Amino acid sequence: MLDQPQPLLEPRGSADRGHSGGDVVERGAERRLQQREIADAACALVAEGGLERATMRRVAARLGTTTGYISHYFANKDAARIVGRRLRHLSPLHVFAAGILIRRSGINREGHPGADPNIRKAIALAVDPGVIYQRAFSGDGHPTTKIFAERSEWHNDVPAFTQDTAQAKQLVDAAKANGFDGKITYVRVNSPAAQAIATATQAMLNAVGFNVDVQYTATITDMVKRLYVDHDFDLTYGSGSISDAVPVLRIDAALRSTSPNNLVGYSDPEMDTLLDAARTAVGHDAKKAALQAVEQKIHDDVPYLGLGWGADFVAWTPDVHGATPSNDGIMLLGNTWIAQ
Repeated sequence: MLDQPQPLLEPRGSADRGHSGGDVVERGAERRLQQREIADAACALVAEGGLERATMRRVAARLGTTTGYISHYFANKDAARIVGRRLRHLSPLHVFAAGILIRRSGINREGHPGADPNIRKAIALAVDPGVIYQRAFSGDGHPTTKIFAERSEWHNDVPAFTQDTAQAKQLVDAAKANGFDGKITYVRVNSPAAQAIATATQAMLNAVGFNVDVQYTATITDMVKRLYVDHDFDLTYGSGSISDAVPVLRIDAALRSTSPNNLVGYSDPEMDTLLDAARTAVGHDAKKAALQAVEQKIHDDVPYLGLGWGADFVAWTPDVHGATPSNDGIMLLGNTWIAQ
C-alpha cells in the first residue's frame, strides 16, 4: 500500500503563541525542533529493532522524558505515525505500508477437533489477543481479532471477538458430551517468542476445558513439512500480509477451497462466492461492502482467529529514485537509480 501524501500525524499548533500568567512563550522554530528530536528518537528505535520496538514508552525513555511530554508536541501518540512523519519530512514518498499482519490460530482439516464449528467458536471466545501480546511482546502492538482493523481503509462494522470464558466453556462441555476428548495439538517451531505465544494460548484454552499439547519442531523445515505436507496439527500460529492496495490477495490464497496455500483446510462454496465478489467489485463502496461480507463470514465460521495487526515501513534517502512497491508489498528495484 503506497502511502498517500496526506499527513500521517497531526502536530499540535506550531505557530508562535503567547500565554499570560508567566507561561513560557513557545516559538514555532523551537517547537519544530522538539518535534524533530522526538521523531529522530523513534526512527532510531526502528533502525535498532524494527517498528514494534518504537513504542511511546521507549521513545520517551530514550529522550529521558515522559509520554506526556511527547503528547504535548504530537496530537497523535502512535509511534509508527511519528516515524512516518519524520521519514516523510526527508522525502515525500519514503513511507510504504506493506500490509496488515494477521496473527492466526490455524484450525485444521476434517478428522481434527477444528472440524466442529462449536470448537472453533470456543477457541475464539477463550483467547484474549491482549494477553498474548503482553506475554510475547511486552504489551507492544495492536491486538484485535478484526481482519480489517481501524487503521485499514477497509475497516467495517464486523465486531471483534470479546473473550467470554463462560460461553467458551459451555461450548467445550457440549462438544465433550458428543464425544470430544478435549485434546488439541498446537505445533510451532521452537523460539522464545513462539514459546510465549504457545504457553499463553495453552493456558487460556485449558481454562475453558481444552487439553492443549504444545509440540515444538526443531527447524522451520520440520514445521513446514508437518503443517503443509502432513497436516499433522490442530492449532498453529502464523502471520500474513493483507495490503490495503490489494486486500483480497492473501485472504483468497488462505481461504479459497481450491487454493494450494489453504493451510487450514477450509472449504466453503459461500466463501468462494464472496471472494469472487470482492475480487470483481467496482468502486470503493462496492469493494468495501464485499470485503465486509468476507470478514463477516470469517467471523461466523472462524477458519482462523486474528490476533492483531502491525505496519511495515520501507524508507530510503532522498537521493534514491525509482523504487516502487508491488501489490504484495515487495519493493521492486529494477528501475532504481541514485541522484548524483
